[in-house]
Amino acid sequence: TAFHPETDGQSERTIQYLEDILRAVVLDRSLTWEYALPLVELTYNNSYHSSIKMAPYEALYGRKVRTPLYWDEVGERRITGPDFVQSTTATVEEIRRTIRSAQERQKVYADRKRQEHVYAVGDHVFLKVSPMQGVIRFGKKGKLRPCCIGPFEILDRVGNLAYRLALPPDLSGVHDVFHVSMLRKYVHNPDHVVDFGELQVERDLTYEELPAAILDRKVHQLRNRAVSLVKVQWSRHDETESTWEREDDIRRLEQLASRSRALESKLDSSSSLTDLESSSSGSSTNLSRARAHILHCRAARERIEICEITKISLYIYVINGYFTKFLESRTRAELEHYEFESSLYIVLFISEEASIKGWDHCRSIIIVDGTFLKATYGGTLITASTQDAACHILPLAYGVVDSENNNAYEWFFSLLKKTLSERKELCIVSDRHKSIRNAAAKVFPEATHCCCAYHLSRNIISNYKVNLEAVKGAFFGAAYAYTLDDFNHHMEIMYKANKGAVTYLTKIGFEKWSRIHCKSNRFLVMTSNVAESINSALKAARDLPITVFLDSVRGMQQKWNLRNRKEAECTFTKLAKLAKKCWKKIIK
Repeated sequence: TAFHPETDGQSERTIQYLEDILRAVVLDRSLTWEYALPLVELTYNNSYHSSIKMAPYEALYGRKVRTPLYWDEVGERRITGPDFVQSTTATVEEIRRTIRSAQERQKVYADRKRQEHVYAVGDHVFLKVSPMQGVIRFGKKGKLRPCCIGPFEILDRVGNLAYRLALPPDLSGVHDVFHVSMLRKYVHNPDHVVDFGELQVERDLTYEELPAAILDRKVHQLRNRAVSLVKVQWSRHDETESTWEREDDIRRLEQLASRSRALESKLDSSSSLTDLESSSSGSSTNLSRARAHILHCRAARERIEICEITKISLYIYVINGYFTKFLESRTRAELEHYEFESSLYIVLFISEEASIKGWDHCRSIIIVDGTFLKATYGGTLITASTQDAACHILPLAYGVVDSENNNAYEWFFSLLKKTLSERKELCIVSDRHKSIRNAAAKVFPEATHCCCAYHLSRNIISNYKVNLEAVKGAFFGAAYAYTLDDFNHHMEIMYKANKGAVTYLTKIGFEKWSRIHCKSNRFLVMTSNVAESINSALKAARDLPITVFLDSVRGMQQKWNLRNRKEAECTFTKLAKLAKKCWKKIIK
């Protein structure tokens, strides 16, 4: 059944017809529906349909169905060759004519309950702001809630069923073409005007109502607990439209409203948005519109240039004053602005100078991963890191985008390629995210993209739950194998334990996860644990406001760099600290 059954009337009618026949057969003959279903199918296919003037079986095969009782009566021979093609073509044309006739007959009955609405250019119409029945956009007011705003002038007719309206500047973020079902004809009468400014309609044709007064209280006793209810009179409505609401919900709504007013009052007095963002962290997403309005006003005041470079929708708000310190320091930083649904969003890319210079002395491998940011601004943090000869983690760059998608990773990889020096043999390690794979192949076509062995093992465990211990051990043995004999040996063990896991790994490609089959040097980096370590170190910071979060990332990176430099100053040989430990074990 379709999500909207009325859009697939033929299937619904067929199901209803088959259910009626099946119910009658099962009740009359005391049969199970599994036994009666073939008989019902034969009956339906052999029944006469008035819409096509024949049975469905005859329309499909060109002859009437033969039942088992008359199987020996072959009748006329089947037509073959050109005669068969001509007969089939004639049958198809006849079916088309009968179906067209049936549709026209049904259209006559349907048009009796419908009326065609045609408007001329220059007419005024009301706009329906609650287009879907059942979707409450104006609070719990039922049929008494306002449903139309306007009137608006019609500028042009788009097609047969749409019109372009002259919307005011306050609704510039709404597309100006609407279906005829969302329009209501306007009869000139001043009493019928519904002012959209008074309703404070948002960009999605909705408006928010706040409680104006508490008229009454009561306690609703349930089986195990009591619920406190209050009778609320809403703003822009009188007492006749007051509703009963939970007291906790009303208190929470009042707190959100007070915070929104406080944010707006700080706009003129605050020199930056850091304090505003800190005060709003932890609040509900209902404050997003207030925060977007503040940032939009700030952008207009400082004349921020809006770039139309990319269409990635972000949920991260960064002020230019904070970002300036990155530009003044020895840091490669990129910041792009653009307008999305009347809110200012910013794409962020940062790479420290220590990382840019340190890349020349590290392994030719980049570990890429993305993690969600949990604060109210949302977004995704993308990190790119590598390792030196002592297996120390060196963060190369990090960026903040809206989500893990192709556009975001292509933008990040393109800036990463401009920032770092080129390598002949480059290996990129990540999980099996499609966006990372597609962007890496597009920006770094000569690089080798490898998969994280740990993520592959988790996929195998979740998809193939047979002999998990044997499959897991054989998989890691094959992934870390140095010779083909060891690789084939572990693959045979895995094949005996679970054939599906071997098929899954074969489709991915051995060169993506096996050390012996890799086309470039992976430098013993078989997993993306380097990126996971960075995400773990920033776990607590991901709940902080964006400016504080960026300071935490920068502080963590500088702390690691300082620790590595102190370790290097205490090293008096060309051997790294890790190599010294290995040599000590060998000597002992």
